[in-house]
Amino acid sequence: MKRKHIVICVACIVVLCGIFIGHKAWNAIHGGREVVGPVGDIPKPRADVSPPTKGAADWPCWRGVDGDGRSAVIGIRKDFSGGLKKLWEVNYLCQGRNSATWSAPVVQGNRLVVPGRSSGKDLIFCLDPKDGALLWLGSYKAKAGTSHGPGPRATPYIDDDRVYTFGRS
Repeated sequence: MKRKHIVICVACIVVLCGIFIGHKAWNAIHGGREVVGPVGDIPKPRADVSPPTKGAADWPCWRGVDGDGRSAVIGIRKDFSGGLKKLWEVNYLCQGRNSATWSAPVVQGNRLVVPGRSSGKDLIFCLDPKDGALLWLGSYKAKAGTSHGPGPRATPYIDDDRVYTFGRS
């Protein structure tokens, strides 16, 4: 009987520590701390934008084309022991230290759509997946007054030449 009580006490301590650590992590992830890192200026969109295309690796919405979280792409490299080569990066998607976004990017052919955030607005960036160039930028007013982080949460949806978003507020 005594051993059973010790096991229950240890289990309770583990659960309470998990709740405490989980609460700290929740606050860090969901608005309890500022997002840190360099923030660049949003560039001018590229003037020579080709029409939208489709591709074999399209992932135009949450959980992919069929909504099952599976990619149709085959032959994906599995050994990354030699590292990866960085092709490009951007540092302007979230404008400000309290402007994180919690949405996933989506891709269809020659379009990569990524949500972002600035003071008082949700931003939608369309980038060229080959070189990261900004193709177009959309925005709309959105409040950020909750403790669950300031940015958008819903993944955009690409439907041929249209993009649908669901703002954070």
